[in-house]
Amino acid sequence: MKRGGIPSNGVDWDDSHFYVDPEGRIWIPDGAVDLQQRIGVIAHQGASGHRRIAATTKSASDKFVWTTLSTDVETCVCVCLHCLCIDREMVPSPLGSSLHAKKAGRAHPFRLIVDGHGQLLV
Repeated sequence: MKRGGIPSNGVDWDDSHFYVDPEGRIWIPDGAVDLQQRIGVIAHQGASGHRRIAATTKSASDKFVWTTLSTDVETCVCVCLHCLCIDREMVPSPLGSSLHAKKAGRAHPFRLIVDGHGQLLV
């Protein structure tokens, strides 16, 4: 195992399933932050679209396990550019669906921020 990761208690090696816990979930080392972020992104914006925190956490935790899974997934959902997160609740974008460009630099996402004193286009 690279990076010196040590499996959690109850996590055993299985030649066809890597390191798995007693529930059959794949164990991800704490040092594999890039992999954890990728799993969070895929769980959030997979086949069902941009889902809320609870649904994204369930999707990731059904197949994977690591120490900070819940907080990492919550952070992933709250920083999603296509979602608006208010008081830890994901709300659909108020301006409709997002644009998706076919080539880099062809679409520029923006948000209209209204604070009672004025408006700011970001």
